[in-house]
Amino acid sequence: MPPKTIISKEDVLNASLTLIRNEGAERLNARNLAKQLNCSTNPIFRIYKNMEELKKDVYIEAEQYYEKYLFSRSFKNTSPFLQMGLNYIYFAKEEKNLFKFIFLSGNIEIKNFHSVADMADNPEIICGIADATGLNEYASKELFSNIWLLTHGIACTIATNQYPFDENEIRNILTNSYRGLLYVLKGK
Repeated sequence: MPPKTIISKEDVLNASLTLIRNEGAERLNARNLAKQLNCSTNPIFRIYKNMEELKKDVYIEAEQYYEKYLFSRSFKNTSPFLQMGLNYIYFAKEEKNLFKFIFLSGNIEIKNFHSVADMADNPEIICGIADATGLNEYASKELFSNIWLLTHGIACTIATNQYPFDENEIRNILTNSYRGLLYVLKGK
């Protein structure tokens, strides 16, 4: 009898992400995951008590993948702020199912307006915006949050196939909105 294949936690997480990427989060269940891993459901439940516990870990893995993706590509002659927005939208275009799992699954907790975009609490990002624009910390957070909401709206319409991707149009929308908000915030 051949030795049993050992399924690791990493195998389960990788298979879960693959399943979500290819088929969507609604297809992530023990039976489909076992099929993806080519095993029974026993190894999955040896590692995880239940599917909710697994989904929490998969969500963390998906967020880590997204964060790497967000800073993985750069465009010529593009500001870092615009770059982040474009990469977010590209993620929605290229990883629709993961985007929906991370951002449209009810897993994000909103405490206040600035927490909508949790990166608005990231000092590096906010200091970078303040340095580049001359805005104070609060105005930099406001600029980031407003642009993020616009970017998120565009990304959602792309991820749900409601809008065909047009990079030039999106660049113009983001750039004009950024300039308009900057003008308003500097005038305050």
